[in-house]
Amino acid sequence: MRLVIPRVASDLHIPEILLRSERPVSTDDLVKETEADPLLLARILRYLASQHLISSPSPHVWTSSTLTPYLANPAFVAGLRFGTTCVLPSALATPDLLASASFKKDLSKLETTAFQKGNSTTDSMYQWFAKHPAHQKDFQTWMAETQKRQESLFGILPLDQFFGSEIEASSTETTTIPEPKRLFVDVGGGNSRLCAEVRERYPYPAFKGQVINQDIQASLVGPESGLTNNSNAGIEHQDYDFFTEQPAKGARVYHLRNILHNWSDDECVKILSNTREAMDDDGHSVAIVDSTAISDSELSWYDSYVDLVMGMFFGARVRSLDEYKALAEKAGLVWEKTLKYGEESNQYVAVLRKKKLS
Repeated sequence: MRLVIPRVASDLHIPEILLRSERPVSTDDLVKETEADPLLLARILRYLASQHLISSPSPHVWTSSTLTPYLANPAFVAGLRFGTTCVLPSALATPDLLASASFKKDLSKLETTAFQKGNSTTDSMYQWFAKHPAHQKDFQTWMAETQKRQESLFGILPLDQFFGSEIEASSTETTTIPEPKRLFVDVGGGNSRLCAEVRERYPYPAFKGQVINQDIQASLVGPESGLTNNSNAGIEHQDYDFFTEQPAKGARVYHLRNILHNWSDDECVKILSNTREAMDDDGHSVAIVDSTAISDSELSWYDSYVDLVMGMFFGARVRSLDEYKALAEKAGLVWEKTLKYGEESNQYVAVLRKKKLS
């Protein structure tokens, strides 16, 4: 109900109507504006008010609450559409899917994911998105909104220590790096929000080192995100499938945020190995794995939730720090240090370097 009814209210534009009005609005007024059935509308309004999503100062009269602006936010509306279209069918398919295996297989070991069963498809979620661009856009919009509320990793891990002399602060407007270097590559960076944050700290053109946002459709999604402007911000949007050879060689930092929990162990090793092969042999390159980790000593509702969602959607899982370290070792990377950040979850950032050949 917490997904379905707000979605219906959004489709009827009830939040926008209440926010726009300078006075409380009666049910009859809302019937006129929405042209919805009076009984249906009354039932929806009662539920919204009971959940404090709107307020009812007197019977059959309605106004906005402190939560109503969220329901009117286009990004949250996109999340509601994605939730009802993709999340709910996947969640509802999960009990039967597990029962069909007599509960003897984990979600990560099943041949069919709950997403596939719930949405009647043999495609993976990303393959399905390619055939349903409207749902893909809702997903990307919602992810961009949630990322805005995540704590910045740069507060605990300043990039200067990795960029070194490449980013020495300019004392005059004419001081620039003689030859552009690849400074920061966000692997699977989506809408380039993190690259934009890097550029805020190291603005272009004073620092001409390349900042590269990589994703399957980075050249399309990045410029359209509204977060950055490719020419003005100095961000390159590069289409890239991280199961293939990494084209950005010798960068100072390769960043992977919330990537590995979408994939199997073998796929994670492949992603990390492709990153390792692109890193400099001189030890200047680092890979930064930025991810939630499961901890049995610090239980978190959010970590447990994400873990199960990864199982339903991708047949994958959130791992412990030791499991991530084992994957890095298989990929030929040395786990240098780990830092924890984030209030609600066990979010970690790990610095990895290329293992030197003996």
